[in-house]
Amino acid sequence: MAQKKAVIIRTDGTIEHVLIDGLADMQKAVGGLIEMAGRIGGSDMYANEEGIIMGLAPNLKATALRNQTGLWSPYPIHGDVLLIGGDDETGDTVDVSEKAVMMAERL
Repeated sequence: MAQKKAVIIRTDGTIEHVLIDGLADMQKAVGGLIEMAGRIGGSDMYANEEGIIMGLAPNLKATALRNQTGLWSPYPIHGDVLLIGGDDETGDTVDVSEKAVMMAERL
């Protein structure tokens, strides 16, 4: 996979622009196994599958962003979150959408 533009939403609320080159980079971005936590502005949101078990801090910014999209949950996402694009037709990973970046930065 060629490098794709992505955004990490850190638990302290900061946004980091990164390049991701495959599953290992995605896992590194969230600090472990990944699970899809939502879809934001045409991009996929991935969190650490074991964030609660590992005692990772709640990610209030990512949780608020997820809850705005209709995937509301009373339970916060724990740990850093990765936003990266996904092509619905091919299943390929693509660059994060500008809409998703703007939504994350505005919160």
